[in-house]
Amino acid sequence: MAQKAIMQVLEGLVVGGWLWLFALGCVCQRNKVQVNNSIK
Repeated sequence: MAQKAIMQVLEGLVVGGWLWLFALGCVCQRNKVQVNNSIK
């Protein structure tokens, strides 16, 4: 029973981590575009 709960928590952390990376990547891309536009 405890093992199943631990696995669910780990899965949640992995999914959460990927979502964070994806969100950070989108923000970084947007910032890069803004910086490039302001340089031109």
